[in-house]
Amino acid sequence: MLAGLFSPARWRAAQSRSQRLAGMLRAPAAALWLVAIASFAMTLAGALADNSTVVYGWPSPLMLTASIAALLGAVLSWTALALTSFAWAGADGWGLARKLRFTATTTVFSGFGVLLAVLGALQPWNP
Repeated sequence: MLAGLFSPARWRAAQSRSQRLAGMLRAPAAALWLVAIASFAMTLAGALADNSTVVYGWPSPLMLTASIAALLGAVLSWTALALTSFAWAGADGWGLARKLRFTATTTVFSGFGVLLAVLGALQPWNP
């Protein structure tokens, strides 16, 4: 997903207004999900190295970073998912393959956000 941001073909592709907005939401959401995963992995690695940090250092700054990034990524993903029907509307703009890729990524990102919300991981104010 993020590799496509640097492709010149992306800039030349025709897009409707709603497709442009939806695409602009999906890119930062993907970056935020990567930050959340990396922060959580570093937190987990630190906890495995020293178990006392889980009890005495909770929540760690990395865990708060992971939770905040996941919350923002989920909100952006849910907003992009809400724009999916508008991105599919009309014959101009994206082709079928790009619409399917957009729908698949926003569905996966949004589903991951729902899963984390159910587990309580999207509450940085309530560690």
